[in-house]
Amino acid sequence: MNRFVKNAAVLGAATVLSAGFSTSAYAAETTAFRVSYGNSVATGKLTWHNRSVSFSGNNHVASGCRLVNFTAWAPDGSITSGSSSKLCVGMEADGTRPFAGTLDFSSVVGGPSEVLVAYSVSEDGGFGWQTKDSVRCYRNSGCS
Repeated sequence: MNRFVKNAAVLGAATVLSAGFSTSAYAAETTAFRVSYGNSVATGKLTWHNRSVSFSGNNHVASGCRLVNFTAWAPDGSITSGSSSKLCVGMEADGTRPFAGTLDFSSVVGGPSEVLVAYSVSEDGGFGWQTKDSVRCYRNSGCS
């Protein structure tokens, strides 16, 4: 085998190995969350990516109106937020609606490290929203 072919084979193997390591270095982690008030509950998961965190789940409303709010922080102090859509009794036949979204930190290497999941309640669907339950979730240690 000539030296050119031998070097190309070594370089090709190194490329395959490094590609395998780079994809596993950013493997998405997930964290489950649950917030509730009365018989209403929102459950879901956060999926942590390199420069974002996505949220998904279901909101079940037994009375009034409910909204799930998400506020995320990155180690550099950056903050971004998002929410589910408002869900009130009678809006869905079974009282449940799925939600999903992504909180983007495209300019922050490593992305967010912490998310506050807050369950907001309005008994009439108007402007009188109050946070009744919340949980703080962390990239590497779950929610508390």
